[in-house]
Amino acid sequence: MNTQKDFWGDLQSTDNIILPYPYSSLKEQGELLSKKTNGLLIGELIINNSPTSIVNSVLEITQITQKSLTSPKTYPQPKFYYLFRIRVPSLNNYTYYVLEVQYPVNIYPVYIWDLTIEESYSQKCDNQEQFDQIIESILGSNTVKQTIFVLLEQLKENRSKV
Repeated sequence: MNTQKDFWGDLQSTDNIILPYPYSSLKEQGELLSKKTNGLLIGELIINNSPTSIVNSVLEITQITQKSLTSPKTYPQPKFYYLFRIRVPSLNNYTYYVLEVQYPVNIYPVYIWDLTIEESYSQKCDNQEQFDQIIESILGSNTVKQTIFVLLEQLKENRSKV
């Protein structure tokens, strides 16, 4: 009798599993912005298929290729790339990009780029607390608040002309 061995274990149990906090946290922040502005501004988290951090991926692959000549094989793990943006449906879907996040399947480290500043650089987060601090500093920045106020004011201006 041939019995199949199951090497996967219990896939139903979520004990000791870290959920993708960066994704869920940013999704929640987008929903809060939409709610706070009565749907006038939409906070969106979208998959970024052409990440600004692509240079990092190329460097990582190059380093791994160079190492593999003298050491055991290792391969770069794919990463998740997301953009957080504010979209204004009533202004021809005007879009303001706020930040980009990149993280591996096992979540940390998370890299964050603040897209509201001229020369953005990545900030590394090794845990949820660091992630929250950086996200709060970007979303609560004067630049983002000023942009939100300008967008809301523009909407008022457009409505008064109709």
